[in-house]
Parts: sequence; C-alpha cells; structure tokens
Amino acid sequence: FLIKGSVEVEVDAKHGVFAELREGSYLGETCVLGLSEVRPVSVRAMNWCNLFCLTMDALEDCLAHHPEAQVHFRRLAVQATAEKTVQGAIERLEQEMGGGDHEVGSGGGGG
Repeated sequence: FLIKGSVEVEVDAKHGVFAELREGSYLGETCVLGLSEVRPVSVRAMNWCNLFCLTMDALEDCLAHHPEAQVHFRRLAVQATAEKTVQGAIERLEQEMGGGDHEVGSGGGGG
C-alpha cells in the first residue's frame, strides 16, 4: 500500500513507463493473493515513499479466520489489475498521440 509518495510502473524498458501510482494506491496484489508467481511489472519510486507491506503469510492467516473475504480480495485483485492494464494502455496511446498526463485511479481502494 502506497501511503505517501508516488511510483512509476513499467512492464519493461522497451515500453517505458506504463502508469503512475500515487498515495492510496496498492500494488503487488496478484502475487500476495497467489494469482501470479511472477512480478509482471517493475516499480520505481519517483520520490520518498512510505509503504505498508502485507505479506502473503499475514494475509493467509487473516483469510483463514474469514474465508468469505478471500473471494472478495481475489475479485478486487483481478479488477484492479484489469483497470491498471486499461489505464496504462490509454496513457501510452495519449502519449504517442501527444496527449496530456493522466494518473491511474484508486481502483478498489488502490490503483
């Protein structure tokens, strides 16, 4: 969870910056929820950042006591990933066409 600051997200060096995340956004949800074993993107701090890290073990411990929440968290992760993908594609197209700067919103509480 990005508590303070902003980061750039890129898929690879060839495609450059994919999106920008700001305070209130979250990242790494696909890995912590076990939806992916690889990190599909790289993240670089643009300034000093405060982060809150929730490990997979801690999340699994919480979900073991609240299994109904597991479906909700997985749905949020899939939705957030889709929103980031769409927003990143829009930003790349706008940059290629000379458009302005846009920011990835806080999809489901994060971005």
